[in-house]
Amino acid sequence: MRKERLLHIDIIRIVSCYFVIFNHSSSKGYTLFSTYPTGSFRFVAYLSVSVFSKMSVPEFFSLSGSGLLGQQSVAFPKELQYRITKILSSLIPFSFVYEILRATREHRYFSVKPYVIHMWGAGPEFHLWFLYGYLYYLLSLPFLRHIAQQLSGTESMYLAGASILFHGLWPMLEYLFGPSSLTLFGTEESIWFINNICICPCIGYVIEHSVYSDGIHLQHLLFVTGLALLSFALVDGLTVYQFNQEKHGRGHQELFYRRFSMLNAWCLHLWIKYLLRNWSPPKIWETMIHSVAQATFGIYLFHIMILRIPWMEVVYTALRKTRINIMIVGNMYCAIVMTIGYMLTALLSHIPLLKKAVGF
Repeated sequence: MRKERLLHIDIIRIVSCYFVIFNHSSSKGYTLFSTYPTGSFRFVAYLSVSVFSKMSVPEFFSLSGSGLLGQQSVAFPKELQYRITKILSSLIPFSFVYEILRATREHRYFSVKPYVIHMWGAGPEFHLWFLYGYLYYLLSLPFLRHIAQQLSGTESMYLAGASILFHGLWPMLEYLFGPSSLTLFGTEESIWFINNICICPCIGYVIEHSVYSDGIHLQHLLFVTGLALLSFALVDGLTVYQFNQEKHGRGHQELFYRRFSMLNAWCLHLWIKYLLRNWSPPKIWETMIHSVAQATFGIYLFHIMILRIPWMEVVYTALRKTRINIMIVGNMYCAIVMTIGYMLTALLSHIPLLKKAVGF
């Protein structure tokens, strides 16, 4: 029996998938702000969109926690085997395809050794690292379920606050006032692991099952929104300062972008759940939303491949000639990429030997 799909969860999943694509759109959207004078209106406005796009990864972990952490830990080895097999059934074939494409770009023949080396690392394409992170998350399910199901409202707020402090505020203060050696930046991987794989799923579970069980209170939602807006001001301000000071290269600039990504993810989750609490869309809309949401995993797997198709540059050039605002053009371009990814996923979902590779 298939689990009933929740409308607000599927809408959040679609929004998050879209911003994954935007996050990889390079100068067409994600880094567009850097082409404008530092501190100008467009610099800050477009930077804010890029900062918001970083919420996609913590949002996906939160959504997973809202579902998986509510299940009982029965027959865990069997469940783990099923879920890891499902991930590997996507990771292995798509890594193989991307390795072939990589060899083609590098004008060399496909070789098993580079393929194995890349698989041992984070995959032959950078976006596949998420699947490796998700495998770590699956291994953590037993104790995460126990933690999430025992959390009280106060304890969950403490957990969220600790995440915001140590992943968001503290590294920024250290950058501004600390020594030249940024110790928390140096341990970015461990902070990322704790925040995304441990904390975000637990908070996702709490949002869906524990806190606001009698309905989301608007005053609490506005408070979280205020914190999110404040985080945008901090990140934008620090990025402008960093551009002016030129203390670090592009990599460290991007570390600032995701300082409060989990807060933006939780804020989005709460708002969509609040706005859709009494909304019943037309049946055709609901069917379409569920269909696209079910294909988001396949879209994620395909989108880098689509972005690198040469004629996509022709599409972008044609959009630019319309004289529409350049950021809107970038978003239209990402929407086209997502549409193509949806169609490819829908096609493969009807082929018995290939549908498991795209999550069906």
